[in-house]
Amino acid sequence: MDRLVAILVLAVAAACGGGNGSDSVCVPGKVEACPCAGGGQGVQVCDDSGEKLGECTGCPGADAMPGDQSSGTDTVGQDTAVGPDGARPDEAGPDVGAADQPACPGCDQAGEDTLVKPDAGSPDGVGDDSGQKDAGGTGDGGPGKDGSCVPACEGKECGPDGCGGLCNNCLDIVYDDGSTETAYGYSQEPDHKPSKVVCVVRFDLPQEGMTLKSFTAGWMYGLYKLEVPFTLSYIPGGDMTCEEGGVGLWFTEWCETQPAKLVPIGDFKPAEPYTPMGSDVLGQVVFPTKTIYLAAAFTIDQYPFFVCPLDNSGDGTNAFMMSQYMKTQGETIEGPSFNEVEKNEGVIPFRIRVSAP
Repeated sequence: MDRLVAILVLAVAAACGGGNGSDSVCVPGKVEACPCAGGGQGVQVCDDSGEKLGECTGCPGADAMPGDQSSGTDTVGQDTAVGPDGARPDEAGPDVGAADQPACPGCDQAGEDTLVKPDAGSPDGVGDDSGQKDAGGTGDGGPGKDGSCVPACEGKECGPDGCGGLCNNCLDIVYDDGSTETAYGYSQEPDHKPSKVVCVVRFDLPQEGMTLKSFTAGWMYGLYKLEVPFTLSYIPGGDMTCEEGGVGLWFTEWCETQPAKLVPIGDFKPAEPYTPMGSDVLGQVVFPTKTIYLAAAFTIDQYPFFVCPLDNSGDGTNAFMMSQYMKTQGETIEGPSFNEVEKNEGVIPFRIRVSAP
């Protein structure tokens, strides 16, 4: 019995004292909490002698505690160092001030992506979000962004690049499907006795100041060998007055302007169908407004007179055949769109290529 008591006393003394018999500072191998120099809490381990505590580790921004194979952060940048109680900080709640920070440098407070897309002089309203974003953030998004849009222009000569810009800085606007079924004009002289027939197509461009690079028309040359000279002009959107059709009216839209509002581009003859005229022929043409009306005006010299080609596949909302004639107030160019109340005749097959400034 005395021997058993002596063994217990020695065991207690060994647990409470150091290996050299001096007063112990800590329990060998025990992990204890410690204050971090920069604030927060880390851990330190008692050495084997029980005489001293190890270095305070696991502090925010410092290396992980001994035995932790992680770098102190996970793949999404959250602190994963294990605390004194074994809980991870992301399990115990967000760090102080984390609620005031966006989820990423390129995001707003709601976590929505607010990356600035590369403009490259690109017009507003062109393109979509189909471009790819690189994870490295090394594209045109600029420093401080967590990704950028990669333009998708492979195999594309013109058009939206998927990032709000334009491939090769140009855009094609096509108002037909590549065929021409008929032509509009007059079989005989009408009562208002027009001096000209004007074939007009309205184009809505992405921005002001775009340059005309080419013009193509589906003329009736191939069917009727039409070689009637015409003057190609454009009308700024604000210089055309349009009226929506109301109850009891047969047209959905009627537009008019004065001849002086037409800005001439040049005098030409119809080319073979869908043969483009480039800027070497058209010259330097800069459209001052987003909405422009492109007009091919033909002088009438005899009847019948059919010069405005029509593609029945298209929507005639933006296509007009206008006549030019004298009125009491002066000479006027006016006419309805080919999309009328009860029918849609089709679109005048004009095509243009424009480039951003």
